[in-house]
Amino acid sequence: MNINLNFKDIRMLKYLLSDDVWIKKLQKIREVFDFYSSVDVLLFESVKEVSIYLGLEIPEWVVGTYFDKTIIMLDYEIWKNKGVGTFGQILLHEFVHVVITKITKNRCPVWLNEGIAMYFAEQQVNIFKKTNEDFYCENIFELTYDNEELYFISAITVDRLIKVYGIETILFRIKNVSNYKEDYILGVDNIKRISYQYCI
Repeated sequence: MNINLNFKDIRMLKYLLSDDVWIKKLQKIREVFDFYSSVDVLLFESVKEVSIYLGLEIPEWVVGTYFDKTIIMLDYEIWKNKGVGTFGQILLHEFVHVVITKITKNRCPVWLNEGIAMYFAEQQVNIFKKTNEDFYCENIFELTYDNEELYFISAITVDRLIKVYGIETILFRIKNVSNYKEDYILGVDNIKRISYQYCI
């Protein structure tokens, strides 16, 4: 099976290629987004190396990131005990970012991009262990990476949307919406309505 990921460091393969479930998840993401382009995967030894490579300051908590059609990962041995997920989960998460950024021409809001990436990487399970359903965000479109609750809010909001509308509808809206803030499903008003319903 051709996964079409160009691993620039073979150390990454030991975490992935023996995992048939991971490969099937990657194929599913490619199918649902109709995205079959090749993606490069680079491995770095530190956040400082990533910052130098990208030419911008990267927060110390980052274990993976992306730009264009390249995924950047820190060596798993550095962060495997941080409880943020497996190497495969983070790689899938960053892969979804590459795909969404390409298909939406970088228009997808941060919360939605993160929530969908967490959904396909199955990281929302970890999130829901740490918080509860009674979680409300007034200004979801104003969330940035400076907010430590970004991932929690994103995962919970996307989970609620999927429960109400189904994943196919959400993916269709992501691919076809021109104005996310005003969309009747993904927009501010509907997100507030759904969040409020879960809190009462």
